[in-house]
Amino acid sequence: MTDASEPWQLFPNLAADEYNALKADIAERGVLVPVEYDEDGNILDGHHRVRACRELGIKDWPTVTRGGMDDETKAEHVLTLNLSRRHLTREQRRELVKRLRVDRGWSLPRIAERLGVSVGTAHADAQSFSSESLPPRIEGSDGKSYAPTKPKPSPSIFTTSTRQQERAGAALRDLGEDAPAKTLDVKAAEKIARKRTKETQRQEVATHTPDPANCDIRQGDFRQVLDDLDGTVDAIITDPPYPHEYIPLLSDLSEHSARILKPGGICAVMIGQSYLPEVYRRLTEHLDYHWTVAYMTPGGQAVQLWERKVNTFWKPVLILTNGPHTSDRWFGDVSRSDVNDNDKRHHHWGQSESGTADLVERLSSPGDLVCDPFLGGGTTAAVALRLARRFVGAELDPDMIATARRRVASEVAA
Repeated sequence: MTDASEPWQLFPNLAADEYNALKADIAERGVLVPVEYDEDGNILDGHHRVRACRELGIKDWPTVTRGGMDDETKAEHVLTLNLSRRHLTREQRRELVKRLRVDRGWSLPRIAERLGVSVGTAHADAQSFSSESLPPRIEGSDGKSYAPTKPKPSPSIFTTSTRQQERAGAALRDLGEDAPAKTLDVKAAEKIARKRTKETQRQEVATHTPDPANCDIRQGDFRQVLDDLDGTVDAIITDPPYPHEYIPLLSDLSEHSARILKPGGICAVMIGQSYLPEVYRRLTEHLDYHWTVAYMTPGGQAVQLWERKVNTFWKPVLILTNGPHTSDRWFGDVSRSDVNDNDKRHHHWGQSESGTADLVERLSSPGDLVCDPFLGGGTTAAVALRLARRFVGAELDPDMIATARRRVASEVAA
C-alpha cells in the first residue's frame, strides 16, 4: 500500500524482491537517477530510493527540485516518469486506478488514456472499491470531463546533497511564479530570488505611507523602558556614545539585546576605534560576533583623533547576532552616507539620515521591527519609518525625545 503521508507516491510500493534489488544496486553504485522534489520538499519521484538510502546510512543523493507545478501537473509528471519504468501487476494497477479516481478525482476515460488501457479495463478496476468514496467529477463548463492542458515546462534545479535540495526549495518558494521555466543551478536560482526580493522591497518602500502607529519612542533608560520587548525585535541598529566612561553600557546592551532580539536577530553597533578590544569583549558577552562593516566618513572627511595621532576616514559597525545567524540575507561590508551629509542639526553625535538608511536597508527588511536603544535626535526612527519598517527606541534626554517626535511627525506629514 502507498503511504498517505506521501501525497505524490501515487504508485504502489515495489515488491520486496524489486526493492531489495534496488537497495543492493544503490549500495554498490549509489543513486543514479536523481530524486525529484517540489519546492516544499515533498518527494515527487524516488520514494524507494530515499528509503533505501536512509536504511543504508546514505545522507546525500542527487536531486532535482521542480517548482511552479499545481497538483494536477504534479500528478501528470509523476505518472509520466513512472509508467515507462514500472510494470504493474493487475492488483497494483487497480490500486493506482483507485488512487487517481478517489484522491485525484480523475474520470475513467482520463485514467484509461494515461495508463494506456481501455476504458472498460479502467471501469473493471474501479469495481474493486466502493463508489461511496468517489469525489465530485472534474467537469468543464459544458459538463464534460477533460484532461488538463499541457503544462508549461517547470523550473527545475539539479542538486547533489540534502542541504542543496533545501536551498533549491527555498529559492523556488521565494521566486513563486517568477521562476524561469528552465533548469537552473542553486546559486543562479538564489541570485534571481535575491534580485526579486530586493525589487519587491523597493516597490514596498516606494508605495509606503508612513504610519505613526508603527513608531514607538520611549523616554528613559533602555534597560527599563524597553524591558517588554522579549524576543520580538528583528534588528537593533544603534550608535551609542564613544567615550571610555560609557564603555560599561555595552555589557548591558549585549545582555539586553540577547533578550529582546528574535533568535538569530542582528545587533549592529556603530562605535569608535579607540577602545575596540574592550568593546568587542563586552558586546560578545551575550551575543555572537558576525562581522564588521566599515562605515565611511561622509564625503571622505577625516576625523582627527589627537590623542592617537590618527586621521580616520571610517568607523566600524560591529554586526552581532543573537545565537547562530539564521537569515539568508547577504550584505556588503562597506557602508556610506551621501557626500557631505554630516548632519549634526538634531544631535551633536548624530549620524546622517543617508548613512543610517544605508545600514537599515542592508540589515533589515520592510515590516521588520527595528530598535535603537540610544535614539538621540531620532535619526533611526525617522529613517525606519520612511523605509516601511516598524520602530521602537529609547532616549534619556527629554529635549531629544521632543526632537525625535517632531522628526517622525514630519515624516508622516510628508
